[in-house]
Formats: sequence, C-alpha cells, structure tokens
Amino acid sequence: MEVGKRREDPAGMDVDALQSFHPMIRDWFRAELGEPSEPQARAWPEIARGSNVLIVAPTGAGKTLAAFLKCIDSLISAKTETPSGRWVPGVRVLYVSPLKALNNDIYRNLEVPLRGIQRCADRAGVSLPEITKAVRTGDTPSFERQRMLRRPPDILITTPESLYLILTSARARDILRTVQYVIVDEIHAVCGTKRGTHLALSLERLCELTEKDPVRIGLSATIEPAELAAAFLGGYVWAGDAACEPPSLQGSSVGGDGTPDAEERDALLGHLVPRNVKVVKCSLTKEIDVKVMAPVDDYRDLQGGPLWTAICSEILEMIRQHRSTLVFVNNRRAAEIVAAGINGLAGEEIAKSHHGSVSKEARMEVESLLKKGQLPCLVATSSLELGIDIGAIDLVVQIESPTTIAQVVQRIGRSGHRLDAVSKGVIMTKTRGDLLRCAFAEAQMEEGYIEAVRIPEAPLDVLAQQVVACAAVKEYTLLELYGVIRRAYPYRALSLSHLKAVLAVLSDPGGAGEDAARSSKPRIVWDAINDKIRATPLGRMVAISHSGTIIDRGYYQVCLAGTDVKLGELDEEFVTESRRGEKFTLGTSAWRIERIERDRVIVTQAPGGEAKLPFWRGEGPGRPRETGLRLGRFIRTLQEKMESGDYEEWIREVCHPTERVVENLRSYIEDQIAATGAVPTDRRIVVEHFSDEAGEKRILVHCPLGSGVNAGLGFLLTKVIADQLGCTAEYMHNDDGILIHV
Repeated sequence: MEVGKRREDPAGMDVDALQSFHPMIRDWFRAELGEPSEPQARAWPEIARGSNVLIVAPTGAGKTLAAFLKCIDSLISAKTETPSGRWVPGVRVLYVSPLKALNNDIYRNLEVPLRGIQRCADRAGVSLPEITKAVRTGDTPSFERQRMLRRPPDILITTPESLYLILTSARARDILRTVQYVIVDEIHAVCGTKRGTHLALSLERLCELTEKDPVRIGLSATIEPAELAAAFLGGYVWAGDAACEPPSLQGSSVGGDGTPDAEERDALLGHLVPRNVKVVKCSLTKEIDVKVMAPVDDYRDLQGGPLWTAICSEILEMIRQHRSTLVFVNNRRAAEIVAAGINGLAGEEIAKSHHGSVSKEARMEVESLLKKGQLPCLVATSSLELGIDIGAIDLVVQIESPTTIAQVVQRIGRSGHRLDAVSKGVIMTKTRGDLLRCAFAEAQMEEGYIEAVRIPEAPLDVLAQQVVACAAVKEYTLLELYGVIRRAYPYRALSLSHLKAVLAVLSDPGGAGEDAARSSKPRIVWDAINDKIRATPLGRMVAISHSGTIIDRGYYQVCLAGTDVKLGELDEEFVTESRRGEKFTLGTSAWRIERIERDRVIVTQAPGGEAKLPFWRGEGPGRPRETGLRLGRFIRTLQEKMESGDYEEWIREVCHPTERVVENLRSYIEDQIAATGAVPTDRRIVVEHFSDEAGEKRILVHCPLGSGVNAGLGFLLTKVIADQLGCTAEYMHNDDGILIHV
C-alpha cells in the first residue's frame, strides 16, 4: 500500500474510513460494531470533505450512524480545539424527520454511541467535551423550548413543521445560525409531497441564516430515481457568489408587468447552479420473503361469518407461530377493529393499536413493549412505517393492498431489521379486487420495481405560506426574496410574475379578483415604490398559527336513525357541505340526512330521485400512472395465461400465492369476463351501465391507471354527458375507475 493514499475496494469503499475519526470514537466503534458497513465506509469520507450526501441503503445497513458519526466526530474535535470560554453556543447538527416518533427514537438511540464513546474515554483517561441533544416537536413542552433558547443543544432533532416554526420566530431562529450539518431522514416520505416542498424552502431559509451552507445529508431505504432525490436535497446556488445573492435585473428586457421576457428569463436560469450531492447507494440488497393470502376459501360465499373475523383468525395463527408480529392497516378504524378482533379471539390482550389518534404516552409505551419483545402483536397505520427502531420483528402482515409498491416494501422491510436477516411478510387480502392488486404488488416486488418519485413543481399555496414567514422575521427586497425561493429545487424555474402574483394576493386580498374574500386582511405589506416587503401584525401571527401542509382529515359515521346500525363513513368535507334533508347515495341506496351530530350523520332510507354522490378526499396521491399501466399489463397477461391454460404455472412463478389465492383470483377474472366480456387492462377501458335499486342510472368505468387519470377522465365524461344529453351528471373516482350518476 502506498503511503498517503486511501485504500478503496472495487465498490468505492474507503477501507480506512475509521482512521480519520477521533481515537475514542474509533475504539468504541471497533469494539461494539467491528468494521464499517458499506454506506458508512463510503459516506464518511464524503461528509468529512464537506460534500452533500444522499445515502440509499436497506434497513439494517447502518444509515443513521453513517450520517451522525462524522458529525459527532466533528463536534468533539471542534469543542476540544476551542479554548475554554470561546465556544459559541448553538445547534451544530440539525436532524429532520417526518415522524415525531422517529425523532424520539433517534434521541434515545444516540445515547448508545455518545455514552459508549464517553466510557472509552474514561477508561483511557481522556477528557472529552459533553455533546448535548434535544428534541423539538409539537409535543415538546413550553418550558423545554424556553430552555433550548437559553442553552441550545449541539444536536437538535425536529420535524419539518417545527423547523419552519423555529425559522419564523425572531428569537428562536438565532440558535440555528451555527448549524453545520443538516440530516434529512426518510427523504422518500416527503420529497414527493407538498410537505417536502415546504421543507425545501425551509432549508434555503436556513442557508440564508447561517454563515456557510450546512452540509446536507439525506437518508432513505427506498427511493427511485436516487438522482432526482439528490437534486431535491441539494437545491441550487447562485453561481459565482458565496453569499448566494441573486443576479441583478437592472438593464433587463422586461414586459409591461416588470417580468423578464423569455430570453432574459433563460439567462437568469443560467445563473442557478445545482449544489453537488454525492449519491451513496448501497450495493447490498435485503432478501424479502413475502406471500399473498386470502382469509376464506371463496369470497363469493362467506358462510363462515364476518370477513374481519376470518382475517383476525388467520393473523392470530401467525402471531402464535412468531415471537413478534407487526400488522399494518390502511386507516385508524381498521387498526382498532383488528386489534380488538385478535384479542377477542385470543381471550387475552396480545395485540395493541398504534396510530395518530392514540396519545403520545400510549404510543411510546407500546413502542417500548414491542422493542423489548414483550408485545406479541402491534397493529399500526403508517405511524410505524418509517425507520423507528422497534426491535426484532419476525413477521409483518399488510392487510389490503397499499397505495404504492414502495410503501409495502418499506413496511415489510420492518421485519428482520438486521441487514443479513430475511424480511418476512404476508399480504392479507380483503376482497377479490383487492386480491388482484395484492398479487400484482408482490409480483412487482419480486421484479424489484418501486415507483419513481415525482416532486411537485412550484405549488403556490406553499410559496404563499413561506413568503409570509420570510417577511415575518425580516424585510426583503423583491429580488432578495426571489433569490432565496429560486434556490429550492421545486421553485428553480419559478417566474418573477408568479411571485408577484402571490405577493399581490397576500398584500391586497380584496383586490385579487371578483371572487376574492374582501373581508380578508393583508398578510404582508408590499411597498413596490421603495422595493420593500414585510409582514403585517396579522401576517406574523398567521405565519406561526397556520403553518405546514399536513391535512387533518376526519370522517363521520353514517348511522341509521333509531338503531345502532352503522352504514359507512363520510368525509368531513362532504358533511360540511351537506344540509339536513339532503339526499346522498351510499352503497347502492339513497339516504336522507335527518341530523348531523358531532361525529356522526343520522340518516333514514330515502325513495329514488335526485341524490348526491358523496366524495372522499384521499390522504395520499393515489396510484401513479406508471404503476397503473403495469397493473393493466399484469391483468392482460393474467387473462392471456388463463386462455392458454398456463395460468397456475404463471401465477405461482410471478408471486407466491396460496391455493385460496389461486382459485379466488381465477374465479374473479372468469366472473368479470362472463359479466362484461372483457377485463380492464393497459390497452382497454371497460364500461358498464346499470340502474340501482332506486332506479337511478349509473355508469361504471373500469380503468386501472390511477386516481390522477380517472379524476380527469371523469370530469371530461360528465362534461360530455351534460353537453350532449342535456342532463346533470356527477361522478366519484378512485384508483380503479369512475362511477357516474346521471
């Protein structure tokens, strides 16, 4: 080996990655963990050089230490080398994750390296500075927040929303002026949403606050394409200017509204340079063992009792065969039903539920029980989907098909937490249609497919919120504000005219158009003559009290008057827009609203006639079009294999179905072809028409391309029906089709 040169293996791993660490950190790591994992060995040298890094590695590969350990090393070195009394208090490492539970988990898990390193130092007689840490989320008590302002922690663990609030507080934001590293965990969970767009702007506001751009470190187990996620993480800088100032528009060719023309705008875009982000993608893959199961022999004949009972019975048998089982469901109500069902069949409490409506204390208690191996089963929503350390999970059960393939990969990856352990999972189906989607999901997992992330482009509602927040803490010129916003990846191509339009609405809501709420008061003052933008007192209050992009969506139970019979659920937005006496359809029946209570709607059955179609606003983006096309191809191939007699051999090859799944799926396709003569595929849309029990006309359009496609298609179809037939048409849609009421 040549002296002074780093040894690298063929995969680009730095074999001597630990040599650059403080001796106490190096001794602790080797004693407790041995040699670095691939993502650690490749990421640490990049972080040490000040490079931005995106680490993509499976569960159990050591991503958290890959991100944190070099930051801790830098902190120890800096504190050791700084003379006593000269250390400037402030946050040096900022960790941001989308889940409060994950933040609390990271806080606890950091105790292991910090205490271990200190013990090594004590044994060696070496004095090390104390590294402090704290969590700041919506659950953090006021007195703890005040203490952070007086004595800022070295490491601050927070959420995107709490980061925004700190940046928007004139006093609190000062603790972030010293930030040198920003770690964005589970980046795949935010970058494809408006929540991620909101975070991207907050990161640029942070850069504006710090003397030097902090090193950005992103972490993800599953994301495609990694290069796009890296671009989102990095954002942009204005070329040739360390202070990241935007170029001047003086002397530009501008239109009548002061906006640069197309040629000038292209020139402006040329001044933006993407920050370089190194992608560290682990070459190791985690083995996944997953199978699809049906809880009944024949979905057409449920003589054995309620379906939920059959599902809970199957899961109970699995629980008894494993030490620790994690069950994922798609909503909170299902979590309660399944936990209660399992306990009822077991005759004792062996399962607990975990979701957003459970108190913080109760969630932390069940997480602790699961981690200690003292809870046989936990039933959860997406609240436990991400990288929380929940100990050794033997089996993950997913009830119903998930929205995306990436989601089920993430969930099943929670079992077998070590990199060398097999992630074992079961997808339990609820209906025949669900069975088809679950079989497809497993086939895609076997193929290694996950959906490509799609980053929202310049959403103006998020922009408006952040503009008010910016103006709440300092005064901006138009170009200063434009320069900060354009550095965020989602707003890299934002036109000045769009920013001006947002400023116009915020500064003069009543003058924004005839439909504007004229009672609204300005959130900002835009002094175009003196080129000054600042927040109004109302704007400063709103910036703090109405922040974030998470929708708190609720549901109302629909109950039959005079009974305890529950007919279903309605979206709170639909209920808000409804009145007593109005009629709506649910199932195939029409119902009249008798009264609306705090959390339920009391109804009676109504005769035929005009009845509204209810709507449910989805909490996620729905099935992506590319996944919909793949599902369509899967259905087409399935039909072809049935026609050629190769169905059983093919279905057992592409996924691992039980005999029940094979037969239920066969009967489902055969019944659909018998009824309509065709099944919907990537090349075919199937349309059915019928009358419900009240005589109302219904049109059902089967299209597997996802809710995004079906929303637009439904709008066009109802418009054509209204124009050509002269009648009113309403529609509702989901990932699998459109229901039109004529």
